[in-house]
Amino acid sequence: MENTKKYHVSTAALHITYFCMHKCPMCYAKGEGQSMRHPKLSELIKIVDELATAGVQEVSLVGGDPASYPKIGELVKYIAKTGMKTSILSNTLSFENITPEEISQYIYAFEGTIHSDNAESHDAFCKQSGAYEKLVANLRKYKSLGKRIGVALNIHPQSVNKLHSIVKNLIVANETPLDYVIIQRIVPLGRAQNTSEFVLLKEQVCQALEEIERIDSDFGVEIVVEDPFPLCIISEKHWKYMNHRCAWGWDKVALNPKGDLSRCGADPRFLLGNLFETPLNVIWNESPILKSFRSFEYLPGRCQVCEHLQRCGGGCPLSCENDKDHSTDYLLNDYLSLNDEITGRLTFAQAQESDISDMLKIEWSNFSKYQHIFNFKSISDWYHYNPAMFYVVKDSNGNIFGYSVIVPMSETLYAQVRKGQYSSFVDFPQNEVEQDLVSEYYHLEVIATILAEKRMPVSGVLIKGIGELLVHKKAKVVTTSPMTDKGSKLSRLFGFKKVAEEDFNGEIYPIAELEISEDIKRKLSAF
Repeated sequence: MENTKKYHVSTAALHITYFCMHKCPMCYAKGEGQSMRHPKLSELIKIVDELATAGVQEVSLVGGDPASYPKIGELVKYIAKTGMKTSILSNTLSFENITPEEISQYIYAFEGTIHSDNAESHDAFCKQSGAYEKLVANLRKYKSLGKRIGVALNIHPQSVNKLHSIVKNLIVANETPLDYVIIQRIVPLGRAQNTSEFVLLKEQVCQALEEIERIDSDFGVEIVVEDPFPLCIISEKHWKYMNHRCAWGWDKVALNPKGDLSRCGADPRFLLGNLFETPLNVIWNESPILKSFRSFEYLPGRCQVCEHLQRCGGGCPLSCENDKDHSTDYLLNDYLSLNDEITGRLTFAQAQESDISDMLKIEWSNFSKYQHIFNFKSISDWYHYNPAMFYVVKDSNGNIFGYSVIVPMSETLYAQVRKGQYSSFVDFPQNEVEQDLVSEYYHLEVIATILAEKRMPVSGVLIKGIGELLVHKKAKVVTTSPMTDKGSKLSRLFGFKKVAEEDFNGEIYPIAELEISEDIKRKLSAF
């Protein structure tokens, strides 16, 4: 019944510019197709008119740095005349051509992003000298003018243990009273697309929530979680901070300066439509992307029947890079009993292109620090070169529980791998990888299963399928480079012998080799 309702936008996040002097390493607004030129005021006013006509209640001005927009004063005055409220999220809150006293008449809430608990680290993060002191001074100024002020805190591995000290330093050391704290996750887009630096593990999420609880207890500020975590992976005592699902796509929309709509403010890739071509309320109720998103059908079966689904929403649908507007939060794969019950018989089969996103979620939940290497583009490129390398384990409903990559090598590449020149197929020269599965030499890249209570039978089907395939293809030798203790144990079980080491991303990994023999067939029969 959920997607038969009439949906309405209450808040619109309007990107009024993509220009910003800061160079934050995780900025989503530094992606392709985003012009650094300021748009014309007349263009923004037309968008404001359309939003007002659609009954939008609040406009959140974002960027880039919206404070850098030269005609910000004229814009906020115009928005005020429509009756809509205006808030602004800025790295600086240093406005051009208008005084704090004047602009505060038209904006009800001023928000700034803080990256660290001290000026030196904050300035180094955004690569802008004096940024911290300027922003904090502006926050104090607007509070003195009677405005609501908030700070946005980005949660990533380097910040999880600093959240309390960031807020304490603002409130106590800098005498900056806050009304609320916005908690944000980093999506792997823009500058964060090709790095795993900002990927959170479950343990780090729990650590961040402990910090948030201390902020709540010690300072009593309102906690606003912009990008919620799945309820099933966090302690129930912290559920109070996840008091609603992600608002993007339900009652909150993002727009670029051309009037194009996107479901989430951090992802401009999948446009819903243009409000100059189709009325906003029509787009908001008829978009195929939004219908799919609101149906929850993309979530695992356990999520769809969970009594907390409407509140939780499955976490962040843009938590990891994929080729869709919305997909399963990778943190869900860390929940031990999340997976659907296995239906029917498990089968080992060649992967389809539509399986790539599911394979990557399994990869990232097992090896999260390699997201920037095993990303959608790199795997998709290899899939298009040779789809025969990719295999999955599915049940009769098509649910994917495990996957593997089996790389047919030339004799030259095999010799290079054996000497430690390569350990991962993402670095292999493509012209040295054979087509289909026709070779005597293979590299077993990965054996990965969903982190779930059903993984043991999945592992058995996956390992047996790989082994039987190699025997059928008359493989002579197979190499591998195990990255986990479990992988090393499996290698030893089947008789892999270490032949070399490779320095991969600053870590040393063994390269092991196995000659395919009759003994392998006997060991496979045990699975």
